[in-house]
Order: sequence, then C-alpha cells, then structure tokens
Amino acid sequence: GCTKDAVLKWFGEGMAEWLSYKATIDAGQIPKLSISQFNIRQAKQVVGSLQSFESPEGINLPAYFLYTMAIDYLMKDKPIKALDNFCVNVGSGMSVSNAFESAFGISLAKFYEGFEAYRKTWSSESASGQNKAAEEQATQEHCASFASVPSCSYITDPQGYKDCKQCYPNK
Repeated sequence: GCTKDAVLKWFGEGMAEWLSYKATIDAGQIPKLSISQFNIRQAKQVVGSLQSFESPEGINLPAYFLYTMAIDYLMKDKPIKALDNFCVNVGSGMSVSNAFESAFGISLAKFYEGFEAYRKTWSSESASGQNKAAEEQATQEHCASFASVPSCSYITDPQGYKDCKQCYPNK
C-alpha cells in the first residue's frame, strides 16, 4: 500500500530511512543517539515546507534528512504498527488524508502545522549546551562514516562530497 504513487513522497522515503536507522540502533550497530541527531544538521538546510515534498520532481538528497526527521517527529510515542496501519489503509483504497488520520490520530494538515513549528525550533535548539554536545557527537559519527573512503571524490552525491571534505579537507 505504501509503494503506490498515491502515497506522499516524503512519507515513503522518510519511513524507509527511519526504519533503517531504528533497526541499526536496535541491532547495536550505531550508538543510541536519537535519529534526529543524525539528521538535523542536513535537514536544517532544506528549503521548502514538508508539504511541498508530497510529490517532488527528481531526487533531492538533502531533503531525505528532512523526510526522516518528519517520520521521527510523527512516530514519537507511537507504536511502529501505526506505519503499517497507514500503508494498509491506503492499500485498501482509503484516501491518503483519511488513512493518515486513522493511523496516526492527527489530521495531515495538523501534522504539517506541528512539524513546521517544530522545524522553527531547530536553530535555537542547537544553541543550547546539551544539544550542542549532542550535535558535535552526531557530527563526529557522521565524519566517521567517511573514514574508510579513500578519497572524497569517490562520493557521487554532492552533499555527501561536501560533508566528506568538511570532515576530511585533505582527502
């Protein structure tokens, strides 16, 4: 149900990313940093409302960080089954907005409103000491992901290349 074109682009991609983070954390492969700490730095740079990514043209890789943040925000205090319920609802022919409200207990419009308000807190959030430390640790984790790359030029994604160069200027 969630692979159809009818589903919101940000939702499908964000769900895939979020679930992979969750599985990797649960398997003990990466530290128990919150998913948002892995994504907030890049998500902050995305221009445009989440709603504008319902069916974007092409692939905007930095926006994937925003999609993941949206799912993380949506799933706070919700069972993972809610994602499945949404997909089943859409698959059974329910409209996306009705399926969303039924699965998550909030209208899509209210979710967008809440998420955009949450996004506005990101810049001030990083100013506080505790979040600064978490962000620095997340940056170190992010840089560690480029440690095994022989040269940053191996990375074809422009944002990834830029991040690699930021972490390892001499690579």
